[in-house]
Amino acid sequence: MLPEVACAIDWPGTADFFKDIVVSVAAIFTAGVAYRGISKWRSEEAGKADFDLARRVGKSVFRMRDVLADARRAMTFAYEFPENYDPADGPKQAAAWAHVFNARFEPVRECAIELQSLRNETEALWGGDILVNLNRLVRQATRLQVAMGAYVRNEQALGAHFNGNQGFGDQVRAEVHDMGNAINPDGTEGAPNAMTTEIQSAVDALAAYLRTKLPQPDQRLGWNGWRARR
Repeated sequence: MLPEVACAIDWPGTADFFKDIVVSVAAIFTAGVAYRGISKWRSEEAGKADFDLARRVGKSVFRMRDVLADARRAMTFAYEFPENYDPADGPKQAAAWAHVFNARFEPVRECAIELQSLRNETEALWGGDILVNLNRLVRQATRLQVAMGAYVRNEQALGAHFNGNQGFGDQVRAEVHDMGNAINPDGTEGAPNAMTTEIQSAVDALAAYLRTKLPQPDQRLGWNGWRARR
């Protein structure tokens, strides 16, 4: 007959052991939840930053399109000219057109400065991909300013500059005033205005890029769930 062996279990020690396991598991679970929470918060903050910048850049881009179109409109109203303006007074035509162009260009200048201030922010947050088309659009402001200056100098020279170089004169007129599609010598419709086409091309490219930074429907959450596209 085998001797009886006392079986003593250290219940307090066992309880402490399982308690340590539970505490460790709880700590791991809490850390996991915290990590997921921080990751989600970072993603949401990045999405908010993208959305805010995309909204501000988009507003400036479309405003630039509109102020350029307004500055280049073909019709010039009487109120745009200086007081006591006399269209028959040839020597004063240059000063009159300088007055018109200065007023028309001021909103363009303001918008160009705004876009330039946003350019560094976009590069810092998104990299350099957007800069090509932002620069394309801002250059149109400089292009218009140069054309307006050439137009005024031609008026000062009583038309001699354009008369001596018809092609240059046609180009400047087409940049200063958007007359729509050119008219061919035979009366048929010609090519679209080159500057207008360039402006619209830059705006379209920028709009397409900015849409990638706006919130998109998250298919995992259904159409009521939105996430920022990164």
